[in-house]
Amino acid sequence: MQAELDARKQAESRRAMREEVANAKGIPAKLLTGTTAEECETQAADLLAWAEKTGSGYPKVPDGGDPITTRPAREQFAEWLNSQV
Repeated sequence: MQAELDARKQAESRRAMREEVANAKGIPAKLLTGTTAEECETQAADLLAWAEKTGSGYPKVPDGGDPITTRPAREQFAEWLNSQV
């Protein structure tokens, strides 16, 4: 019984440590798997470097996202849908 309690306390301690590192680095805690703060900080730094290298994942919008029409989206969608049939 004591061993189970100790294991739960240790797991909660690791979860809290990962959450703290994740919040400090601005990444999701579920991506960290280290058992020490140093390991988690290293993982976080590696993840941030990888994310910076690969980009944000958002597509480039050549027109800056400015609307090219003032027609409602409903009309645009209906036109597109009709063209697909």
